Amino acid sequence: MHTIRSYLNDDKFKFNITNKNIYIDNYNKIENLTDTNVTLKFNDFIIAIEGKDFIIKKLIDKEILFTGEITN
Repeated sequence: MHTIRSYLNDDKFKFNITNKNIYIDNYNKIENLTDTNVTLKFNDFIIAIEGKDFIIKKLIDKEILFTGEITN
């Protein structure tokens, strides 16, 4: 039970890229979201991802999954 509770309360930033899938967890705010740019704000930093053909697959509270080609 402790492991499940720890997982559910985890607020660490997670970033995972696999074969054109980009998964990001525990961001604070979406600053920009287009088919060529995703910018997310965290507590201490901002991540800006540039690319093309971004398509949002999943967008729920502090969690985003999108596909596309990253260029920068």
